[in-house]
Amino acid sequence: MRHQDQVAEIHKLLSHLEARTTAMADSAYRNPLATISAHSRPSLERETFFRRGPIVIGLGRLLPIRGDYMTYDYTGSANTAG
Repeated sequence: MRHQDQVAEIHKLLSHLEARTTAMADSAYRNPLATISAHSRPSLERETFFRRGPIVIGLGRLLPIRGDYMTYDYTGSANTAG
């Protein structure tokens, strides 16, 4: 993910924290069982949830210097940069 996209996501998150809001949907979505039991489902979910956009999560102690950031690829490689 590009650094500018990471920064944009962080700004959205901080905005929600300041306003005490969330990005939750207005209502629950019910997913049919046939959808989640398909053999192709794991690869589709990996692509949708882990490849198309950022997942903002991490421990602050892993990045002690202001401005540093970390990316993680769920295929197993982690990278830090400053």
